Amino acid sequence: MKRHDIINRVGSQFLKANLESSDEWSYLQDAGGQTKLKEYVGVEKDITHYKLDIRLVDEKSNCAILVETKHRFKSSDEAQLAAYVDEEHAMFPNHNVVAILADTDDDKVKVWKQNVDSESELKQESVLQSMEHYVSLFKFQKQNDREKVMKNTVKLNELLQTYNIGVDIRSQLVGSCLLYIKSKVGKHEKTLILLILIFLS
Repeated sequence: MKRHDIINRVGSQFLKANLESSDEWSYLQDAGGQTKLKEYVGVEKDITHYKLDIRLVDEKSNCAILVETKHRFKSSDEAQLAAYVDEEHAMFPNHNVVAILADTDDDKVKVWKQNVDSESELKQESVLQSMEHYVSLFKFQKQNDREKVMKNTVKLNELLQTYNIGVDIRSQLVGSCLLYIKSKVGKHEKTLILLILIFLS
């Protein structure tokens, strides 16, 4: 798949380039030099990988798609892509990142979400998709498993009972907690919510 095909498949309107001679993105150029880029990333040695082949960003959803193209990519190319992901997170901390290695000799792709490591690889993503699809990877699933909800409700009720919280105020307490969590979700405080959910599980 050629570079222009990749750009068109994800959405050419999302392309971000800062090098006049090409459609590429230079983190070095954006940072304002090697010293500034090292400060952003938090390293002392010079950064050698800073010129990304294709960077596409949906500003509304804060989703960045980073694509590194190779004739035929190999596992050793993952370190280069990981460096771009680190630079993206350092310079644009609010961005959700999808990292992609793409072959230009065929349609083969390898995709990761947020980091380039074995835990973050999206093995089900075998073809290049649109920006809308990649944005959806970061959306919360809103459908609840009824049986799981019932079991967790019983567990929560038992937990509150062990703290001697009376039946008459349990629903008020849970309602207040849910409203608090909802307000924090709106402010993107995902870490706090994760800790609350771990505590309740």
